[in-house]
Amino acid sequence: MIADLLIFKNGSWQGFNQLKETPDSYQLLLIFGDRELICLPDIIPQLSEVFIQAKIIAASTAGEIYQNEANQQSIVCIAVKFKRTLFEIAEDNIKNHNNSYELGKQMAQRLNQKDLRYVMVISDGSIVNGDELIEGLNEVLGAAVEITGAMAGDGARFERTVTGVDGNLSSGNVILLGLYGNHIQVSSGVKGGWSLFGPERTITKSSGNELFEIDGENALMLYKRYLGNFAEELPASALFFPIAVLKDNIEEFTVRTILNVNEEKGSMTFAGNVPQGSRIRLMRTNTDQVIKMASNAAVEAVSKNGTQIPLALIFNCIGRRLVLDSRANEEIQSITRNFTEATTVAGLYSYGEFSKRTSIGNHCELHNQTVVVTIFDEY
Repeated sequence: MIADLLIFKNGSWQGFNQLKETPDSYQLLLIFGDRELICLPDIIPQLSEVFIQAKIIAASTAGEIYQNEANQQSIVCIAVKFKRTLFEIAEDNIKNHNNSYELGKQMAQRLNQKDLRYVMVISDGSIVNGDELIEGLNEVLGAAVEITGAMAGDGARFERTVTGVDGNLSSGNVILLGLYGNHIQVSSGVKGGWSLFGPERTITKSSGNELFEIDGENALMLYKRYLGNFAEELPASALFFPIAVLKDNIEEFTVRTILNVNEEKGSMTFAGNVPQGSRIRLMRTNTDQVIKMASNAAVEAVSKNGTQIPLALIFNCIGRRLVLDSRANEEIQSITRNFTEATTVAGLYSYGEFSKRTSIGNHCELHNQTVVVTIFDEY
């Protein structure tokens, strides 16, 4: 397996002279970039003309990761050449289905063939329900297939996200990349860094991923009281203060952050479901804890796979970048210190991350405010 990097900054692509192979030998391009840049009409065609054999998967971001750096207003391109691994791509749009669950289920059926080892999920981040999407995938693929991925971002604009294959970018798209065969090895680690805060509360009115009432009180009004001065900056400021949906095991919870607010309805829309009757607690963090947990995610991934790693992909939440601000590069460097110089490292900041938890046998879940490190090797 060979993985190389290009970056588009200041109006031009950089890195062509560092490719290890001739451009026509690469089979796959993963493109993560600022929405306004990747939607420019000549960006993806420029790559198609050079990498003539490659399939292209693209997604808008809330920031880009290029080796040791956390970038904005750039495009990162990962060029991949497999030696023995076959891959398939499935693409569909939420508008073609009744809900995100049916979308995920039908897409997974298209990839569910013999020797499927891994599925990467690159989803729209604005109108697809990530919880329902991954539920559909899990029903078909089960716990045996490794799954990681991300929901596309749109910086701190929260206007719309786009994803697509071979330059056909659109809102509502979901792309699955399936890797097949015994020669590919993929492992991952996922960590958060947010701490529980305040009393336990109960969701008393919700519908899917839209939250209306907490403890019988208007959810948005309660949340604004909690945010104080940050309330004027919603929905972006909500990334600093997620909620934890508690599980039966007191030590386990799922983090959820707000995608949007509806002042007229007094509701908040989350990246995943917030079921009525769920117990929740508010959350907060500090920068040192966020950075430490990112390193732990990389350690977790490496411990399952070894140190000879051609490619490491980082799916990182926009909330972490906003919290870290000028220290965002420190978080990325805390991850890359666990690899050798031979490892190609890239990724994106997202509106939601997909990964299994650490325990064996678990299904994949949608996470918020986490960093997911996925490492690839081919034998």
